[in-house]
Amino acid sequence: MERGESLYSNHIFAGSHPGGDERVNGKQAHDGCDRRFGTCCMTGGEDMKVIGQGRCATVYEYGDDKVLKLFHPSMPDNFIEHEYSISNALNGLKIRAPRCFGLIDHENRKGIVYERVEGKSLLGMMFASPLRITRYARKLADMHHELHGTGGEGLPHGAERFRRMISYSKESLGDLYEPLCAYLDTLMDGTSEPRVCHGDFHPDNVMAGRKGAM
Repeated sequence: MERGESLYSNHIFAGSHPGGDERVNGKQAHDGCDRRFGTCCMTGGEDMKVIGQGRCATVYEYGDDKVLKLFHPSMPDNFIEHEYSISNALNGLKIRAPRCFGLIDHENRKGIVYERVEGKSLLGMMFASPLRITRYARKLADMHHELHGTGGEGLPHGAERFRRMISYSKESLGDLYEPLCAYLDTLMDGTSEPRVCHGDFHPDNVMAGRKGAM
């Protein structure tokens, strides 16, 4: 995930594992907004405070405890639907991630409403306190291990995406390319339980705050 998209991204998939900060300021909680490309009760005249900017979307304050990730007009609907389906599925899993409250339509742009998470990125904490980097690295590793131990029911399988990414590096991988593809096939044979795979896990995509790290 990019900085500005760190908590609210779509790089989470189910995989058979062998073992964006993007954050619209309304005056209401907006719980009544239509959740599936309905109409947002916000209007363009309201004070919409930008608190994050990414390649795919701008993130705004949305009431007191939510944010709106408002996608740029160039983003295709299927991309947004894909992110929503992942974020919505995460609500039912035991994963420390911002809750997804639904899809909305605002001034001909589509957006996803998320829980607002206050805190600092783990990367920022590393820069601020370099002598504690070993402690933070252990925390990152523990969280990654926890993710891989979580069942991925309801999430799309990421193997095909990983295969495409591997194919882009075929020349660089050389003799490793075929073994990697063969191993990927074993993750899709149906014999292993689907597990969560983040796809872009790094310190700038982890926030630490009052609710702990997520």
